[in-house]
Amino acid sequence: MSRRRPKKLHLFLNWLRDNRHRFPFNPQLFCCKGGVDLSFREITRKIVIRFSKSGIVISTEWKGICWDFIGDFEVAERRKNFGYYCNLCNTDNQFIYPTREQLWVTHCFEPFLDWCDTKLFSAQWLEYLDYDGVTSAILLSTKPENNQHWERVTSFIDNMIPYGKTEPEKKVRELRTFIISVRTSKRVTDIV
Repeated sequence: MSRRRPKKLHLFLNWLRDNRHRFPFNPQLFCCKGGVDLSFREITRKIVIRFSKSGIVISTEWKGICWDFIGDFEVAERRKNFGYYCNLCNTDNQFIYPTREQLWVTHCFEPFLDWCDTKLFSAQWLEYLDYDGVTSAILLSTKPENNQHWERVTSFIDNMIPYGKTEPEKKVRELRTFIISVRTSKRVTDIV
């Protein structure tokens, strides 16, 4: 008689129930197609945190369109004779966990909590980039003075995406950026 493995969603919900006190803001859950969305009342809804069967993915949205992915804690679960491992990891770094729950907690849920503590909850600004149709987003703790922090991204795009044959001799791409506050309430901006 085989013992049924707990579903991934149940693993996440149980972990969240036991660890919600470790988040500085109270997490809220919403059902969605293919998973569960997690949000924090104090954090803008432009940041979408979704748990699905492959793990946790954090994206940014603008006017209902996915703009960029800013966090990714996915697990490609595989089973060996003595436990579970993530198939996304380099074979030299694969660790065998005795239980499925330990794999998910150690490889997905705890790194997500750490990301929230170090990136999301310390951020004050969410900046969007539109570089001639290529979009990106970044969390920032201080409001930028200029677009210098985007130079690596724009340089990469210029090298990877060739200009069309009908482009003018002076090849100039349009760079647009806009920034919004990560926090939704003035009274919680001191919490970091």
